[in-house]
Amino acid sequence: MWLWPRRSFSRSLKYYGKRLLRISATPHQVALGFAIGVLAASSPLFGLHIILAGLVTWLLRGNVAAAILGTMLSNPLTFLPIVMLDYKLGHFCFSFFGNADEIPLAEIRAMFEGLSVSQAWGILLEAWDTVMKPILFGGLILGLFLGSLAYICAYRATARFQKHRQEKMAEKVRVRLEKEEKQGAWQ
Repeated sequence: MWLWPRRSFSRSLKYYGKRLLRISATPHQVALGFAIGVLAASSPLFGLHIILAGLVTWLLRGNVAAAILGTMLSNPLTFLPIVMLDYKLGHFCFSFFGNADEIPLAEIRAMFEGLSVSQAWGILLEAWDTVMKPILFGGLILGLFLGSLAYICAYRATARFQKHRQEKMAEKVRVRLEKEEKQGAWQ
């Protein structure tokens, strides 16, 4: 089935982690792309995550492949919880600045059930002040937080992986040169 991994979720996560580490770019470029992908995945703009992440990453000279991997945070299983958390964060922040009417999360979930994309955008435009503004603002806050964490983790992991890879390659070259010296001395 397309929704459930063939083996397990942990195996899929390890696979994507290895793909991220093996990208041939500087640790900064990989981490920047991944962080922008995570930031885009935290937005409620479902269907535009990859396009937004790719464009922003390209403009900031990050790694676009890493950005696409970062957008994997938002998927059919995680999209609704992310949007609900976006709404709660945004509503919490807006409640400090005035009178913010809260819509129950069950009502937001009911608004999106069985809708096509064009119908969903129509509803969201009608409910701009009560729903979309808090979701967008909350998504920005959540995205900046998760993106910052993603940058730090991806940078450290990529730098460590690339350093280990260089050391391993240098060791292979050293062993080969020693072997050639021994063969040259025998002849």
